[in-house]
Amino acid sequence: MFLGIPYAQPPIGDLRLKPPQSINASFNGTLDATSYGPHCWSSYTTGYNDHSGFNNSEACLTLNVIRPSGIYHLTARSFLLTSGYMGLGRQWAFYYFHFIGINYRLGSLGFLGGKALADDGSINLGLCDQRLAMHWVQENIAQFGGDPTKACGSSINAHIVAYGGRVDKLFNQAIIESGTGLAPWGIPTSAAYHATCDSLIVNTSCSSTANSSDSAQLACLRALPIDEFRMVSNGTTGLQLGSTSYEQAEWVKVAFLIGSNSDEGRSFATLRANTTAGANSSLVSKIPPAKYRTAILDLYPDVPPPVGMSFQYGTFQLAPVQNGLYGIPGAQNKRVQAIVGDVMQAAGPRYLVQKVSSQVPFYKYRWNHIPYLVSFSVEDFIGHFTEVSYAFNLQNNEYLSSVS
Repeated sequence: MFLGIPYAQPPIGDLRLKPPQSINASFNGTLDATSYGPHCWSSYTTGYNDHSGFNNSEACLTLNVIRPSGIYHLTARSFLLTSGYMGLGRQWAFYYFHFIGINYRLGSLGFLGGKALADDGSINLGLCDQRLAMHWVQENIAQFGGDPTKACGSSINAHIVAYGGRVDKLFNQAIIESGTGLAPWGIPTSAAYHATCDSLIVNTSCSSTANSSDSAQLACLRALPIDEFRMVSNGTTGLQLGSTSYEQAEWVKVAFLIGSNSDEGRSFATLRANTTAGANSSLVSKIPPAKYRTAILDLYPDVPPPVGMSFQYGTFQLAPVQNGLYGIPGAQNKRVQAIVGDVMQAAGPRYLVQKVSSQVPFYKYRWNHIPYLVSFSVEDFIGHFTEVSYAFNLQNNEYLSSVS
Protein backbone atom coordinates (compact mmCIF):
# COMPACT_ATOMS: atom_id res chain seq x y z
CA MET A 1 0.00 0.00 0.00
CA PHE A 2 1.42 3.37 -1.09
CA LEU A 3 -0.69 6.04 0.58
CA GLY A 4 -1.05 9.81 0.51
CA ILE A 5 0.94 10.40 -2.68
CA PRO A 6 0.48 14.00 -3.91
CA TYR A 7 -0.43 14.30 -7.58
CA ALA A 8 -0.94 18.08 -7.72
CA GLN A 9 0.01 21.22 -5.88
CA PRO A 10 -2.19 21.87 -2.82
CA PRO A 11 -5.19 23.96 -4.02
CA ILE A 12 -4.88 26.52 -1.26
CA GLY A 13 -4.32 30.26 -1.13
CA ASP A 14 -4.35 31.71 -4.64
CA LEU A 15 -4.91 28.20 -6.06
CA ARG A 16 -8.26 27.79 -4.33
CA LEU A 17 -11.13 27.62 -6.85
CA LYS A 18 -8.66 27.20 -9.70
CA PRO A 19 -7.84 24.19 -11.91
CA PRO A 20 -5.28 21.83 -10.36
CA GLN A 21 -1.63 22.57 -11.03
CA SER A 22 0.93 19.86 -11.69
CA ILE A 23 3.73 19.52 -9.18
CA ASN A 24 6.52 21.67 -10.58
CA ALA A 25 9.28 20.97 -8.08
CA SER A 26 11.70 18.04 -8.13
CA PHE A 27 11.79 15.66 -5.17
CA ASN A 28 14.93 13.78 -4.22
CA GLY A 29 14.05 12.66 -0.71
CA THR A 30 11.96 9.80 0.66
CA LEU A 31 8.18 10.15 0.75
CA ASP A 32 6.44 8.61 3.75
CA ALA A 33 3.61 6.73 2.01
CA THR A 34 2.37 4.76 5.02
CA SER A 35 -0.62 6.94 5.96
CA TYR A 36 -3.70 8.11 4.08
CA GLY A 37 -3.78 11.76 3.10
CA PRO A 38 -6.43 14.13 4.46
CA HIS A 39 -10.02 14.02 3.24
CA CYS A 40 -11.20 16.76 0.93
CA TRP A 41 -13.82 18.96 2.53
CA SER A 42 -17.40 18.10 1.66
CA SER A 43 -20.36 20.47 1.61
CA TYR A 44 -22.50 17.76 3.18
CA THR A 45 -22.63 16.81 6.85
CA THR A 46 -24.91 13.77 6.65
CA GLY A 47 -25.37 10.64 4.58
CA TYR A 48 -22.77 9.03 2.35
CA ASN A 49 -20.56 12.14 2.35
CA ASP A 50 -20.48 12.82 6.10
CA HIS A 51 -16.85 13.74 6.82
CA SER A 52 -17.25 14.78 10.45
CA GLY A 53 -14.52 13.30 12.62
CA PHE A 54 -12.08 12.84 9.73
CA ASN A 55 -8.85 14.66 9.00
CA ASN A 56 -10.23 17.23 6.55
CA SER A 57 -8.11 19.69 4.61
CA GLU A 58 -8.08 21.70 1.42
CA ALA A 59 -4.56 20.38 0.79
CA CYS A 60 -6.03 17.02 -0.12
CA LEU A 61 -5.02 16.22 -3.70
CA THR A 62 -3.38 12.89 -3.00
CA LEU A 63 -3.93 9.35 -4.21
CA ASN A 64 -3.38 5.83 -2.91
CA VAL A 65 -1.94 2.93 -4.88
CA ILE A 66 -2.95 -0.46 -3.49
CA ARG A 67 -1.73 -3.65 -5.12
CA PRO A 68 -1.09 -7.30 -4.20
CA SER A 69 2.35 -7.97 -2.79
CA GLY A 70 4.97 -10.25 -4.28
CA ILE A 71 3.92 -9.67 -7.90
CA TYR A 72 6.16 -7.46 -9.99
CA HIS A 73 4.13 -7.07 -13.17
CA LEU A 74 0.34 -7.01 -13.57
CA THR A 75 0.42 -6.42 -17.30
CA ALA A 76 -2.80 -8.31 -18.02
CA ARG A 77 -4.93 -6.68 -15.35
CA SER A 78 -6.96 -3.51 -15.07
CA PHE A 79 -6.51 -0.54 -12.79
CA LEU A 80 -9.58 0.65 -10.99
CA LEU A 81 -9.79 4.39 -10.42
CA THR A 82 -12.26 5.63 -7.86
CA SER A 83 -13.05 8.64 -5.73
CA GLY A 84 -11.00 8.58 -2.59
CA TYR A 85 -13.74 9.64 -0.20
CA MET A 86 -15.79 6.42 -0.17
CA GLY A 87 -14.79 2.80 0.20
CA LEU A 88 -11.79 0.88 1.47
CA GLY A 89 -9.30 0.21 -1.29
CA ARG A 90 -7.27 -2.11 0.93
CA GLN A 91 -9.99 -4.72 0.47
CA TRP A 92 -9.08 -4.90 -3.22
CA ALA A 93 -5.43 -5.79 -2.67
CA PHE A 94 -6.50 -9.45 -2.63
CA TYR A 95 -7.27 -9.24 -6.34
CA TYR A 96 -4.77 -9.17 -9.18
CA PHE A 97 -5.12 -5.56 -10.16
CA HIS A 98 -4.19 -2.14 -8.87
CA PHE A 99 -6.62 0.05 -6.99
CA ILE A 100 -5.93 3.77 -7.24
CA GLY A 101 -7.98 5.86 -4.84
CA ILE A 102 -8.11 9.50 -5.85
CA ASN A 103 -8.91 12.37 -3.53
CA TYR A 104 -10.49 15.26 -5.43
CA ARG A 105 -12.25 18.44 -4.41
CA LEU A 106 -15.91 18.16 -3.49
CA GLY A 107 -18.87 20.45 -2.91
CA SER A 108 -18.39 24.17 -3.26
CA LEU A 109 -14.61 23.84 -3.46
CA GLY A 110 -14.79 21.39 -6.34
CA PHE A 111 -18.04 22.07 -8.16
CA LEU A 112 -18.97 25.71 -7.68
CA GLY A 113 -20.18 27.42 -10.83
CA GLY A 114 -21.43 30.77 -12.00
CA LYS A 115 -20.38 33.36 -14.57
CA ALA A 116 -17.38 34.68 -12.64
CA LEU A 117 -15.79 31.26 -12.31
CA ALA A 118 -16.69 30.32 -15.89
CA ASP A 119 -15.04 33.46 -17.25
CA ASP A 120 -12.01 32.69 -15.09
CA GLY A 121 -11.78 29.16 -16.53
CA SER A 122 -12.23 27.75 -13.04
CA ILE A 123 -15.22 25.44 -13.33
CA ASN A 124 -15.59 21.70 -13.05
CA LEU A 125 -12.61 21.57 -10.70
CA GLY A 126 -13.37 18.19 -9.15
CA LEU A 127 -13.35 16.59 -12.58
CA CYS A 128 -10.19 18.49 -13.48
CA ASP A 129 -8.58 16.98 -10.37
CA GLN A 130 -9.60 13.51 -11.51
CA ARG A 131 -8.27 14.13 -14.99
CA LEU A 132 -4.88 15.27 -13.71
CA ALA A 133 -4.73 12.24 -11.40
CA MET A 134 -5.40 9.94 -14.36
CA HIS A 135 -2.51 11.57 -16.20
CA TRP A 136 -0.38 10.89 -13.12
CA VAL A 137 -1.38 7.23 -13.32
CA GLN A 138 -0.41 7.07 -16.98
CA GLU A 139 2.99 8.57 -16.24
CA ASN A 140 3.82 6.67 -13.06
CA ILE A 141 1.88 3.44 -12.66
CA ALA A 142 4.53 1.37 -14.43
CA GLN A 143 6.79 2.08 -11.44
CA PHE A 144 4.30 0.12 -9.34
CA GLY A 145 4.29 -2.84 -11.72
CA GLY A 146 1.27 -1.67 -13.66
CA ASP A 147 0.27 -1.34 -17.29
CA PRO A 148 -0.96 2.18 -18.21
CA THR A 149 -2.77 0.84 -21.28
CA LYS A 150 -5.34 -1.03 -19.20
CA ALA A 151 -7.46 1.28 -17.10
CA CYS A 152 -11.07 1.79 -16.13
CA GLY A 153 -12.47 4.47 -13.87
CA SER A 154 -15.13 6.03 -11.73
CA SER A 155 -16.91 9.34 -12.33
CA ILE A 156 -16.38 7.80 -15.72
CA ASN A 157 -19.77 9.01 -16.93
CA ALA A 158 -18.55 12.59 -16.97
CA HIS A 159 -15.17 11.79 -18.51
CA ILE A 160 -16.79 9.88 -21.36
CA VAL A 161 -18.59 13.02 -22.55
CA ALA A 162 -16.13 15.67 -21.29
CA TYR A 163 -13.62 17.43 -23.54
CA GLY A 164 -15.76 16.70 -26.57
CA GLY A 165 -15.22 12.99 -26.12
CA ARG A 166 -11.42 13.28 -26.08
CA VAL A 167 -9.97 10.28 -24.27
CA ASP A 168 -6.24 11.16 -24.12
CA LYS A 169 -5.65 7.39 -23.77
CA LEU A 170 -6.49 7.67 -20.07
CA PHE A 171 -8.91 4.74 -19.95
CA ASN A 172 -10.22 2.06 -22.26
CA GLN A 173 -13.14 0.59 -20.33
CA ALA A 174 -16.08 1.94 -18.35
CA ILE A 175 -17.77 0.16 -15.45
CA ILE A 176 -20.81 2.23 -14.51
CA GLU A 177 -22.70 1.13 -11.41
CA SER A 178 -26.01 2.71 -10.44
CA GLY A 179 -26.32 5.70 -12.71
CA THR A 180 -25.09 7.53 -15.77
CA GLY A 181 -24.19 11.10 -16.63
CA LEU A 182 -27.74 11.53 -17.91
CA ALA A 183 -29.68 12.16 -14.68
CA PRO A 184 -31.45 15.56 -14.68
CA TRP A 185 -29.76 16.65 -11.46
CA GLY A 186 -26.27 15.90 -12.83
CA ILE A 187 -25.85 19.15 -14.76
CA PRO A 188 -27.93 22.04 -13.36
CA THR A 189 -28.64 25.03 -15.53
CA SER A 190 -26.24 27.95 -15.73
CA ALA A 191 -28.82 30.06 -13.92
CA ALA A 192 -28.92 27.58 -11.04
CA TYR A 193 -25.14 27.66 -10.73
CA HIS A 194 -25.02 31.44 -10.79
CA ALA A 195 -27.66 31.57 -8.05
CA THR A 196 -25.62 29.13 -5.95
CA CYS A 197 -22.50 31.25 -6.26
CA ASP A 198 -24.46 34.40 -5.44
CA SER A 199 -25.93 32.69 -2.38
CA LEU A 200 -22.48 31.74 -1.15
CA ILE A 201 -21.31 35.33 -1.54
CA VAL A 202 -24.23 37.03 0.20
CA ASN A 203 -24.34 34.54 3.10
CA THR A 204 -20.68 34.83 4.06
CA SER A 205 -18.29 37.61 4.91
CA CYS A 206 -17.98 38.17 1.15
CA SER A 207 -21.39 39.86 1.17
CA SER A 208 -19.70 43.26 0.90
CA THR A 209 -18.57 42.27 -2.62
CA ALA A 210 -22.08 41.36 -3.83
CA ASN A 211 -22.17 44.37 -6.14
CA SER A 212 -18.47 44.41 -6.94
CA SER A 213 -16.60 43.09 -9.95
CA ASP A 214 -16.24 39.38 -10.64
CA SER A 215 -12.54 39.56 -9.84
CA ALA A 216 -13.25 41.11 -6.43
CA GLN A 217 -15.78 38.40 -5.63
CA LEU A 218 -13.39 35.62 -6.60
CA ALA A 219 -10.58 37.18 -4.59
CA CYS A 220 -12.84 37.22 -1.54
CA LEU A 221 -13.98 33.62 -2.04
CA ARG A 222 -10.38 32.47 -2.34
CA ALA A 223 -9.57 34.09 1.00
CA LEU A 224 -12.75 32.97 2.78
CA PRO A 225 -12.29 30.80 5.91
CA ILE A 226 -13.17 27.21 5.12
CA ASP A 227 -15.95 27.01 7.71
CA GLU A 228 -17.83 29.78 5.91
CA PHE A 229 -18.37 27.60 2.87
CA ARG A 230 -21.96 26.64 3.61
CA MET A 231 -23.86 23.71 2.26
CA VAL A 232 -24.27 24.37 -1.45
CA SER A 233 -25.43 22.31 -4.38
CA ASN A 234 -23.02 19.83 -5.96
CA GLY A 235 -22.83 19.33 -9.68
CA THR A 236 -20.62 19.95 -12.67
CA THR A 237 -20.30 22.90 -14.99
CA GLY A 238 -18.59 23.17 -18.32
CA LEU A 239 -20.40 20.10 -19.63
CA GLN A 240 -23.39 19.96 -21.90
CA LEU A 241 -26.16 17.50 -21.14
CA GLY A 242 -24.89 13.95 -21.41
CA SER A 243 -27.68 13.01 -23.80
CA THR A 244 -26.60 15.86 -26.12
CA SER A 245 -23.05 14.51 -26.19
CA TYR A 246 -24.28 11.07 -27.15
CA GLU A 247 -26.62 12.47 -29.80
CA GLN A 248 -23.74 14.46 -31.32
CA ALA A 249 -21.33 11.50 -31.13
CA GLU A 250 -19.05 13.46 -28.78
CA TRP A 251 -18.25 10.59 -26.44
CA VAL A 252 -15.37 8.19 -25.87
CA LYS A 253 -15.83 4.86 -27.65
CA VAL A 254 -14.95 2.32 -24.95
CA ALA A 255 -16.46 -0.93 -23.69
CA PHE A 256 -19.36 -0.50 -21.25
CA LEU A 257 -20.52 -2.53 -18.27
CA ILE A 258 -23.50 -0.70 -16.80
CA GLY A 259 -26.44 -1.40 -14.55
CA SER A 260 -28.37 -0.55 -11.40
CA ASN A 261 -30.02 -2.13 -8.38
CA SER A 262 -33.68 -3.01 -8.05
CA ASP A 263 -34.53 -0.52 -5.30
CA GLU A 264 -32.24 2.43 -5.97
CA GLY A 265 -35.02 4.88 -5.22
CA ARG A 266 -35.30 3.86 -1.58
CA SER A 267 -31.89 5.36 -0.92
CA PHE A 268 -32.74 8.79 -2.34
CA ALA A 269 -36.49 9.36 -2.27
CA THR A 270 -38.18 11.89 0.02
CA LEU A 271 -40.78 9.92 1.95
CA ARG A 272 -43.98 10.63 3.99
CA ALA A 273 -46.26 11.61 1.09
CA ASN A 274 -49.84 10.32 1.43
CA THR A 275 -51.47 11.85 -1.66
CA THR A 276 -50.61 12.40 -5.30
CA ALA A 277 -50.13 16.10 -4.54
CA GLY A 278 -47.71 15.17 -1.77
CA ALA A 279 -45.85 12.81 -4.09
CA ASN A 280 -45.58 15.63 -6.62
CA SER A 281 -44.06 17.94 -4.00
CA SER A 282 -41.57 15.31 -2.84
CA LEU A 283 -40.26 14.97 -6.40
CA VAL A 284 -39.48 18.67 -6.96
CA SER A 285 -35.77 18.35 -6.15
CA LYS A 286 -35.36 15.34 -8.44
CA ILE A 287 -37.63 16.45 -11.31
CA PRO A 288 -37.88 20.29 -11.24
CA PRO A 289 -40.14 20.91 -14.29
CA ALA A 290 -43.74 20.61 -13.07
CA LYS A 291 -45.02 19.35 -16.42
CA TYR A 292 -42.61 16.41 -16.31
CA ARG A 293 -43.59 15.47 -12.76
CA THR A 294 -47.25 15.43 -13.74
CA ALA A 295 -46.58 13.29 -16.81
CA ILE A 296 -44.41 10.84 -14.88
CA LEU A 297 -46.93 10.48 -12.05
CA ASP A 298 -49.50 9.54 -14.69
CA LEU A 299 -47.16 6.76 -15.81
CA TYR A 300 -46.92 5.42 -12.24
CA PRO A 301 -50.59 5.26 -11.23
CA ASP A 302 -51.64 5.12 -7.60
CA VAL A 303 -52.86 1.52 -7.72
CA PRO A 304 -51.61 -1.66 -6.04
CA PRO A 305 -48.71 -3.60 -7.57
CA PRO A 306 -47.66 -4.77 -10.08
CA VAL A 307 -48.91 -1.84 -12.16
CA GLY A 308 -47.74 0.95 -9.93
CA MET A 309 -44.23 -0.13 -8.98
CA SER A 310 -41.13 -1.07 -10.91
CA PHE A 311 -40.06 -4.13 -8.94
CA GLN A 312 -42.50 -6.67 -7.54
CA TYR A 313 -41.40 -8.50 -4.43
CA GLY A 314 -41.73 -8.17 -0.66
CA THR A 315 -44.78 -7.49 1.45
CA PHE A 316 -45.38 -3.77 1.08
CA GLN A 317 -48.24 -2.49 -1.04
CA LEU A 318 -48.35 0.81 -2.85
CA ALA A 319 -51.51 2.22 -1.33
CA PRO A 320 -51.54 1.33 2.41
CA VAL A 321 -49.54 3.43 4.84
CA GLN A 322 -46.08 1.87 5.13
CA ASN A 323 -45.03 2.14 8.75
CA GLY A 324 -42.14 -0.29 8.34
CA LEU A 325 -40.01 1.48 5.77
CA TYR A 326 -37.34 3.09 7.98
CA GLY A 327 -40.26 3.57 10.37
CA ILE A 328 -41.58 6.36 8.13
CA PRO A 329 -45.28 6.33 7.21
CA GLY A 330 -46.43 7.37 3.78
CA ALA A 331 -49.01 5.89 1.46
CA GLN A 332 -47.04 7.13 -1.56
CA ASN A 333 -43.62 5.86 -0.44
CA LYS A 334 -43.38 2.99 -2.88
CA ARG A 335 -44.68 5.05 -5.77
CA VAL A 336 -42.20 7.86 -5.15
CA GLN A 337 -39.31 5.43 -4.72
CA ALA A 338 -40.07 3.66 -7.98
CA ILE A 339 -40.07 7.00 -9.82
CA VAL A 340 -36.88 8.28 -8.19
CA GLY A 341 -35.06 5.01 -8.83
CA ASP A 342 -36.02 5.00 -12.48
CA VAL A 343 -35.22 8.69 -13.06
CA MET A 344 -31.90 8.71 -11.20
CA GLN A 345 -30.49 5.27 -11.93
CA ALA A 346 -32.46 3.04 -14.31
CA ALA A 347 -33.48 5.33 -17.17
CA GLY A 348 -29.92 6.30 -18.13
CA PRO A 349 -28.67 2.74 -18.73
CA ARG A 350 -31.78 2.01 -20.80
CA TYR A 351 -31.05 5.07 -22.93
CA LEU A 352 -27.45 3.98 -23.44
CA VAL A 353 -28.57 0.51 -24.49
CA GLN A 354 -30.57 2.15 -27.27
CA LYS A 355 -27.95 4.73 -28.21
CA VAL A 356 -24.50 3.12 -27.99
CA SER A 357 -24.80 -0.65 -27.56
CA SER A 358 -24.52 -1.22 -31.31
CA GLN A 359 -21.25 0.75 -31.50
CA VAL A 360 -19.11 -0.67 -28.68
CA PRO A 361 -18.94 -3.85 -26.56
CA PHE A 362 -21.84 -3.32 -24.17
CA TYR A 363 -23.06 -5.31 -21.15
CA LYS A 364 -25.99 -4.40 -18.92
CA TYR A 365 -27.05 -5.87 -15.57
CA ARG A 366 -29.73 -5.41 -12.90
CA TRP A 367 -28.71 -6.36 -9.36
CA ASN A 368 -31.62 -8.12 -7.68
CA HIS A 369 -30.00 -10.05 -4.82
CA ILE A 370 -31.37 -9.31 -1.35
CA PRO A 371 -28.53 -8.14 0.92
CA TYR A 372 -26.73 -10.56 3.17
CA LEU A 373 -27.42 -8.34 6.17
CA VAL A 374 -30.46 -6.07 6.44
CA SER A 375 -29.11 -3.26 8.54
CA PHE A 376 -32.30 -1.35 9.34
CA SER A 377 -34.38 -4.25 10.70
CA VAL A 378 -37.13 -3.68 8.16
CA GLU A 379 -38.16 -5.52 5.01
CA ASP A 380 -35.52 -6.70 2.61
CA PHE A 381 -34.67 -4.27 -0.16
CA ILE A 382 -31.95 -3.90 -2.76
CA GLY A 383 -30.87 -0.29 -2.44
CA HIS A 384 -28.06 1.86 -3.75
CA PHE A 385 -24.52 0.42 -3.34
CA THR A 386 -25.63 -3.01 -2.09
CA GLU A 387 -23.93 -4.81 -4.98
CA VAL A 388 -20.49 -3.56 -3.96
CA SER A 389 -20.22 -5.85 -0.93
CA TYR A 390 -20.70 -8.84 -3.23
CA ALA A 391 -18.55 -7.59 -6.09
CA PHE A 392 -15.58 -7.15 -3.75
CA ASN A 393 -16.38 -9.71 -1.05
CA LEU A 394 -16.98 -7.23 1.76
CA GLN A 395 -19.85 -9.06 3.48
CA ASN A 396 -17.78 -10.18 6.44
CA ASN A 397 -15.88 -7.01 7.22
CA GLU A 398 -17.04 -3.96 9.14
CA TYR A 399 -19.41 -2.73 6.42
CA LEU A 400 -23.16 -3.11 6.63
CA SER A 401 -24.46 -4.47 3.38
CA SER A 402 -26.74 -1.51 2.75
CA VAL A 403 -23.77 0.83 2.53
CA SER A 404 -21.14 -1.80 1.61
